[in-house]
Amino acid sequence: MKLIKKVKGLMNFYLCRGEEVLIYKDKIHIGDKVFDVNPKDDYYVENDCLTKGVLGKDECQLYNGESFEDEKVVYGGANIYFAPDVYYSRKQEGNVSKYSFREHGKEYLFEVESDLSFNIAKYAPAHSILMLPQSDDRKLFFYTKTGERLWVYEEEEENKEISMSIPVVDDIVVIISGPRKVQGFRIRTGEKLWETRDFCPEYLFEGEDKALYGCMSNFCKDLFLYRLDPVTGKLDSWNLKLEEDFHLSPWIVSMHNNRLFYGSNRPGCELGVIDCGKRELVEAIPLNFKKGCQVGAPIVSDGKVYVFSRGAGELRVYEL
Repeated sequence: MKLIKKVKGLMNFYLCRGEEVLIYKDKIHIGDKVFDVNPKDDYYVENDCLTKGVLGKDECQLYNGESFEDEKVVYGGANIYFAPDVYYSRKQEGNVSKYSFREHGKEYLFEVESDLSFNIAKYAPAHSILMLPQSDDRKLFFYTKTGERLWVYEEEEENKEISMSIPVVDDIVVIISGPRKVQGFRIRTGEKLWETRDFCPEYLFEGEDKALYGCMSNFCKDLFLYRLDPVTGKLDSWNLKLEEDFHLSPWIVSMHNNRLFYGSNRPGCELGVIDCGKRELVEAIPLNFKKGCQVGAPIVSDGKVYVFSRGAGELRVYEL
């Protein structure tokens, strides 16, 4: 990879529909457009949707490519987008979570009874199923978009929390609760298919062969690649690198074209690329940030790799 761009002095960075979203203290640059920023403006990008909220107020605006326009918010202070026309809002009233779920112009209102509020929902569009992680990270509720409860997964073992990585391959959902407990279920019925107690990273990504891949370091040195078969639960691993003082968290990773791109938070940080088909570390680039800086998961788009460090306030752009 070749470094082609550096941007410094950033508060935050996103990529939305191929355009760079550069957030400074008083300005936001979206492609070639520039807007003023107020101290309470709260910008967020998810699934190619850029929204602007105002901290402490029930306001939400969606960027339409030219400007920010007001969006209807039924519950809470923002809409959570899975796609531009698939989103929901939620508010908590006592032990009831109220949802407004909208998909392709249709709206569904439903309520979920629970003693604890929910984290941000996941959505399986092929099945029209919402997965609602409870805020204590020990329950996972499965609902249709209309509000029909299908089943509930509850982690009963002590000191195990459900990972927010909830991959779905065909009709199988994989639930990771701790590094040594991974299970596969039918997403509509909750039928348990398999369980493994082999060591596994908390975040997994679907590869071209429909297997799930992830990577992480063990005990701050070795870099391991993992492959999980979602049908059988068979888990394989490969040691790709032996180096002291190497640290890689499994959530600082992204998948593109059957390659895992990671941002290691070892001292100075590192950008690396793992070829899942070859089971090889094909490139590793030191970033040389100052001590204590961290990076987020690399973003890969249109032949470029974007790596952002909020601590350093710097964006690096590489050409693949």
